[in-house]
Amino acid sequence: MQKHIRKLSDKKIFFKATFWVLFALVLITTLMPLDNIQPVISFNFIDKIIHFVYFLLLAVSLMLAYPRISVSYSILFLSIFGLLIEIFQHYLPTGRSFDWYDALFDSLGAIAGVLLTQKFARFFMNKV
Repeated sequence: MQKHIRKLSDKKIFFKATFWVLFALVLITTLMPLDNIQPVISFNFIDKIIHFVYFLLLAVSLMLAYPRISVSYSILFLSIFGLLIEIFQHYLPTGRSFDWYDALFDSLGAIAGVLLTQKFARFFMNKV
């Protein structure tokens, strides 16, 4: 019984740490000045794919780290976070600008991540 409680506690710590590290990485990389970024792959919609994947990963880690948070709150929280990033990009001297499509792909990634987590939550909780 004690081992089971310890394993559960370790998973919670792992998921919470993963969420906050991803949160910080997304914030830093999206507010970093453009002249500091060298694209590895470049094509028309790579930026939107990156936003989608960032927020999909954030949503999965958020849902696993804080399973009592509702689906709608998770999507709302991450969508507002994405919108705030776009507002910060507009006002900070980073060479970036506000883009509604980035905010849209942030929200779509969050929705996809929440749905993915709901579908496979048992797998995530049992395998880590």
